[in-house]
Amino acid sequence: MGLLVNIRLGSATLTGMSSTSPYLVNVTPSAATPAWVVDSAATTVVQISTLMVIFIAAFLGNGVIFLVFVRKPSLLSVSNRFVLHLAVCNFLMCVVVMPPVLVSVISTDWMLSQQSCAATGFLNLLLFAAIILTLVMITVDRYIAVMLPLLYYTYMTTRRAALMILVVWVLALTFALPPVLGWSSVSYHPHRFICTVAVPTGDASASDGYEIFLMVGGFAIPLTSMAFMYGRMYFAARDLLARDRHRWFRVPSSDRNGSSPSSCAPFRRPRGLTSGGIKKILQVHIGDEWRTAQTALIVMFSFVISWLPYYVVSFVEVALNRHVSPFWEWIPLWLAFSSCAFNPYVYVFRSASMRHHALSLVGVHRRSTKDARFFIETS
Repeated sequence: MGLLVNIRLGSATLTGMSSTSPYLVNVTPSAATPAWVVDSAATTVVQISTLMVIFIAAFLGNGVIFLVFVRKPSLLSVSNRFVLHLAVCNFLMCVVVMPPVLVSVISTDWMLSQQSCAATGFLNLLLFAAIILTLVMITVDRYIAVMLPLLYYTYMTTRRAALMILVVWVLALTFALPPVLGWSSVSYHPHRFICTVAVPTGDASASDGYEIFLMVGGFAIPLTSMAFMYGRMYFAARDLLARDRHRWFRVPSSDRNGSSPSSCAPFRRPRGLTSGGIKKILQVHIGDEWRTAQTALIVMFSFVISWLPYYVVSFVEVALNRHVSPFWEWIPLWLAFSSCAFNPYVYVFRSASMRHHALSLVGVHRRSTKDARFFIETS
C-alpha cells in the first residue's frame, strides 16, 4: 500500500509539472499522507486486480475456443463461424485495448504518444461496435434456427454468413471512423484510463451529435433487436413446452359437478412406446426447449449488465456536458470489458460438447459426446 501511495504522489507531481499533459493535477507531497491518497491507492489496487482477472479470463476463454476449432475443424458450422468471430473480437479487445488501460491505471496518465492514443481510441470504438454487432448476428442466426428451422439451411449458408460478418466490420467502421474524419475527437479520459471520444464541454454540438449517433446506432438499436428476437424465442419455447405436456399426458380436471378424473377420454399411446419411453422423450424435449428459453434470458441479462451502464454514463455525460463521479466512470468500462470473459461461457461453454473438447485440451477425458454444433445445443 505504501508503494502505491508513493507512486500516486510521484505521478501526480510529475503530471502537475508537465506542460504537455491536458490533465494537470496540482498535488504536492507532504509529510503526512492525505486521506484521499490512501483511498486512491486502495481504489487502484481494486482496479488493477479486477482488470487482471478480466484479462486472464478473457484471454484463456477465447484462447480455448481457438484451440478447439483448430483441433476440431468439423465443428466450424455456420453458427460457429459467428461464435469464432466473436471470440476473435474478444481476443483483440483483450490484447490490444486492455494492456494500455492497465498501464494508465498504474501510472494515472497516458504514457504513450498522442498518435498511440488516437489509434487506441479508434480500435476501442471499432472493437466495441464489432462485438455488439456480432452478438446481433448470432441472435439472428439463432432466431432463424428456432423460429424457422425448416428454412435454416436455405437462409444461413456459409457464403451468407461470411457476408454478414463483412457487414459487421463495415458497420463497425461506420461507427469508429467519424472521429478520425473530424466528427468529434478522441482524447485520453482520466477517469476511464482510456483514449475515447471526448466528453462535450457545452459548445461542441458536433461531439454531441456523434455521441448520440454512437449510442443509438451502436447500442440502442442492437439492444432492441436482440430483446425482440430473444423475447419471441423465449415465449415460443414456453408455449411449445405447454403444448407438449398436454399432447403427451392428458391432464384430468374436475368439472363443476365434481366429476372424477376417470371421465376424461383415455390417452392413446403410440404403438410400441411404453409409458417410460414417453416420459424419456418428453424429458429430453422439455430439456431442449428449456435450454432455449434459459439461454435467451442469460444472453440478454449478460448483455444488459455488461453494456448498459457504459452507455447510460455516456448519455448522462452528454446530457450534463460534464464528467460524472470517477467511480461511475471506470466501473462501467470494466463491465464492458468483462463481456469478453462472459461471452465464451454464455455462447460456448454451456454446451456439453464444447466442455468435453475444452477439457480434452488439458488431458481430462470424459465420455465421448457427439461433435454436433455446440452452440445450437445451448440454445
